[in-house]
Amino acid sequence: MKSLARFGVFAALALTASTAALAGDDERARAAIDEARGKIEAASRLPADGAAADFRSQALAALAKAEKNLRKGREEAALSDANRAGEFADLAVGQAGRASTAATADANAAAIDAQDQAAAANARADMAQAQSQDANARAAAAEQQAAAARADAEAARMTPPPAPQTTTIATTERQVTSPRTTTTTTVRKAARCPVARTAAPATVKETTTTVTTAPQ
Repeated sequence: MKSLARFGVFAALALTASTAALAGDDERARAAIDEARGKIEAASRLPADGAAADFRSQALAALAKAEKNLRKGREEAALSDANRAGEFADLAVGQAGRASTAATADANAAAIDAQDQAAAANARADMAQAQSQDANARAAAAEQQAAAARADAEAARMTPPPAPQTTTIATTERQVTSPRTTTTTTVRKAARCPVARTAAPATVKETTTTVTTAPQ
């Protein structure tokens, strides 16, 4: 009787220890599953690229397997799967963070590039405007020169031509009589007697021409 009693006590103690161990494994598995589920939900709220989405899918698959093992009483397998689900969820969160950082950097670079392009476009527009203004100024100056030339031509057309010059030729004639001259000639005869001859006065005609030019 005493042996049976001791065996019963030992059996009861072993059953109690086994039940406590099972209860501890179940609690740890459930805690691990809850933790993994929270990490997966956090990863789901983040923008995910291809790699992050893959990690999240693997985490969900491991979580589903852990819950299935827990329902079937396989606490250790459930705990292992839950831990693996949490690891995949951590990888998904990390990848999402890196992707977000890269996306932010790309967005900043794109914004800077857009600003540079806008500044270059504004500079080209300013240059084009300056060239247009310069061309307009040259066109205005050319138009002014053309208008001045037209005005000069019109003034020249309206100005009467100068009157032709007239030339007057005046001729004055006068007669000039030279003084009477006397010439003595010796005639050889038997008796040499000088003979005096008086020349008639000579008349010379002088002509004076005067040319006068004056506008009409």
